[in-house]
Amino acid sequence: MAIRALICRQNLRLYIKHHHQQIYLYAAKYEYSSKSSNGNATNSMPPNQYRGVYNYKYIRDNADQILQNAKNRNVHDADPHIVGQLYEQFRTATTKLNELRSQLNQVSKRFGKMMAAANKKGSKMKPADQTSQDKQLEDNNDDSGGETKESLAKKANDLKDQIKDLKSELQSIEDNMVHEASKIPNSTHPDVPIGDESAAKVVQEYHQAATNLHSQNNNAFINTSGSGSSKPSYLDHVDIYQSLGIANTESASKVAGSRFHYLVGAGALLEQALVQFSLQKAMAKGYVPYVVPDMARADIIAACGFRPRAATTNINNGDGITPTAEPSQIYQVSPVEPEPQLQTKEYQTTNPLCLVATAEIPLVAFHADKVFNTPPSTTYSNNNDSTMLDSMITATDMPWHPTHHLQQSSNNSLSLPTRMVGVSHCFRAEAGAGGKDTRGLYRLHQFTKVEMVVISTPDQSNYILEEIRGIQESIFQDLGLNYRVLDMPTHELGAAAYRKYDIEAWMPGRGKWGEISSASNCTDFQARRLNIRYKSGKKDGGGLDFVHTLNGTACAVPRTLVALLETHYNEKEKCLYIPKVLRPWMMGVESLKVPHTSTSGSNS
Repeated sequence: MAIRALICRQNLRLYIKHHHQQIYLYAAKYEYSSKSSNGNATNSMPPNQYRGVYNYKYIRDNADQILQNAKNRNVHDADPHIVGQLYEQFRTATTKLNELRSQLNQVSKRFGKMMAAANKKGSKMKPADQTSQDKQLEDNNDDSGGETKESLAKKANDLKDQIKDLKSELQSIEDNMVHEASKIPNSTHPDVPIGDESAAKVVQEYHQAATNLHSQNNNAFINTSGSGSSKPSYLDHVDIYQSLGIANTESASKVAGSRFHYLVGAGALLEQALVQFSLQKAMAKGYVPYVVPDMARADIIAACGFRPRAATTNINNGDGITPTAEPSQIYQVSPVEPEPQLQTKEYQTTNPLCLVATAEIPLVAFHADKVFNTPPSTTYSNNNDSTMLDSMITATDMPWHPTHHLQQSSNNSLSLPTRMVGVSHCFRAEAGAGGKDTRGLYRLHQFTKVEMVVISTPDQSNYILEEIRGIQESIFQDLGLNYRVLDMPTHELGAAAYRKYDIEAWMPGRGKWGEISSASNCTDFQARRLNIRYKSGKKDGGGLDFVHTLNGTACAVPRTLVALLETHYNEKEKCLYIPKVLRPWMMGVESLKVPHTSTSGSNS
């Protein structure tokens, strides 16, 4: 009976694995118990919890097209053909494993019949004859083809060993398949320009009238022609914030190193004003405010399309394959001592805590493993119809209200689109950017940013991207900035973006455009890696499909400050005019005057 019970338990585990292959393939976290040895619930998670759900069949069948897309995006370490080969190996191994499981199931059934027959005969025996039961069982070969319980046990053990070895091989194939598939970037919108940054297409320019800004410097947007001594020069933001005494990077470098900053007095108020103004603009369009963690696990960061670790990319330069190091832009956090709830050092080593580069990461991950409802009446066409966009925005163009959100939260159903806006510190290693834009506040290791994130259905996402861009442009218009919108080319999309707009402001002191914001449609790239789905009603996939995720910067504070300082500073009057929309959070101050003696200290 012990042998039969052992085989049945093994069979049950194999049956579960066979009939829940999606869990076995894609959701490694379900292989782990949610309770500790004493029965108490724990927060422990396995290493690299989120691995991604990839359409391997599609990758195999469209490998050439996917490879060309990767090349267009300047991604050299992705090879969909390898994924296709591994997928075939996985299918072959899975078929073989199922055959072995079926054989083990048959052995278990035969063993069960043999034991049942022996038990039936044994129940009629007298106690003195019970000792002969085993011999009778061995002699009873009429229905077993000459098999004995010993031969069945041996066969079962042999099958278990084969299954164990094949499962190990299958796991190795799957791990490699997931790893290779994770290198493949998102697909690309057909209208995106192909090439590097120089191929960016200007889709919108907005010029403010200088008379509306009370700023002599704003004329610099028009009067930048000429060369040498004939070209006008203007104070850059470093000269301005030093004279006003509102920022200091020299002291920050002593405390934390280069590319850190202090905002002082009115400078600190300006940051808070920009944050509050941006939040108000987003909330007026139905975005719910969040304060998010400044740290996330490496698997979460990778799932959002960022590299949490340095990587080596093999680049074919025509003369052969050249390994090229790609430094990570993500800071990792080393805890003083192991976190007890994580239990293993392996988890902390393979999935360490990292500082987030943007609130996009924790905002998107907030909905990991969730299933959204979608209103049955919500339908959109796939083209960018401005009328459809206007009607969609109007339908949600209402101020956010806390009671409204609490009522939504108390409901177990989740509807799409879901709009969020988060405030966080952002941390960028800026590795590989040595010597580039190092002066002042333009390129920092730490800064404050207000980020918008939307979870939508696939047919909503193109319109949502335009909605986000519209909010961004409204913010910069209210701040009195000259800006332009760029449709970014393939080299600038990163791993996750299907399409990305960058917004650049004219910065007279720098004498050139500078990026202050961006908006991206990531389609299902992040959702597949974080298991975020919605009830699509489709017959395949159990009626579930992956959502689309979008993000857009409402305000990256230091970059916006650079543009504000260089646009609104009046050199003749030696004062900085505060845009009217920021004054409620600036104690009503309309302008900042340069004091007679500045004590802010020098900085470079």
